[in-house]
Amino acid sequence: MQKRTSNASKLKTDCLGICERRSGYCTGCGRTNEEIFDWIILSQDEKNAILAQPRADLKKP
Repeated sequence: MQKRTSNASKLKTDCLGICERRSGYCTGCGRTNEEIFDWIILSQDEKNAILAQPRADLKKP
């Protein structure tokens, strides 16, 4: 098995590891189901745009 290196791993996600999906959004990070599922195939610019979006509906501690 070869170790794969990827530029995608250089950019963090806003995942908090407390996923609970309700109404199409994760209550932990606020991303949509589509954003979560597609994260691995998104371009760097698309990931940056998602991370830059305000997630006002989240109640962060």
